[in-house]
Amino acid sequence: MSATSAYVSLRDFWSQYFELTSRANPPPREAVVLQRYVGSVFGDLTEHRFDHLDTLPITVQCSACQNNTAQRKEAVCETHVGVLIGILEAMTHVPIEASYVPTPDRDCVVTLQLSPVNGRPAAAVAARREHVDIYNSGQVVYLLDRHAGVFHALPDAPASVMAALDRPRTPAELASLTRLAEVGVRSILDQFYAWGWISCHFDAAG
Repeated sequence: MSATSAYVSLRDFWSQYFELTSRANPPPREAVVLQRYVGSVFGDLTEHRFDHLDTLPITVQCSACQNNTAQRKEAVCETHVGVLIGILEAMTHVPIEASYVPTPDRDCVVTLQLSPVNGRPAAAVAARREHVDIYNSGQVVYLLDRHAGVFHALPDAPASVMAALDRPRTPAELASLTRLAEVGVRSILDQFYAWGWISCHFDAAG
């Protein structure tokens, strides 16, 4: 009887590990906070600077890297990139792929972008979970979380997004229906996901 084991790359291992361990309490989408968080993981390996955290792709400038020398170790780079992918996946709830370009001056640019599905661009699809119901009193929209047994009064913008989730929809579809900015819709979906009110999956666009 023979046993086979699947090969897991360093990048995949660390991305999965950090996505799982960061999922319950991911860092907020604030560049300074995330820089400190990542710095606490890597110590003095490198200094991270994020160009923005609002939309993908996200570019990370890594400067003064201790590994980006003539003796650069690929395993260190792959571990580093895997950790970044895992943290960003926990923050954004989307599948991410990364590429990086080391340069001789010990700087490196890491680009994190949405990973394709079956070779085609991925589209996030949000769905209201079965234990969540909404009720409109005429003045206030209430959300009932049956798992927690609690009613929540929703502000206008989150209420409009939750109401539009009468079936699974993409952020672009929700933005069109609610007339909210897509960035705002994604932020609201992030909160809904963190509270366990929606699920998210990814389909090939088109």
